[in-house]
Amino acid sequence: MPTAQRAGTLAVYLLEPHSDDGFCRWQFLDGAITTGELYPVHRVVGSAAAPKKAE
Repeated sequence: MPTAQRAGTLAVYLLEPHSDDGFCRWQFLDGAITTGELYPVHRVVGSAAAPKKAE
């Protein structure tokens, strides 16, 4: 989700694992989180190309 939009800041706040009031705090992701494993939401820092469609 691009953050250069109106709801961008809200998305970052909800997805950040250390947020005071995000999905992790509200136990929204409990089914996807295992102790000792990686957080199931990943931050993409740079642009990425979409995979090409097989013809």
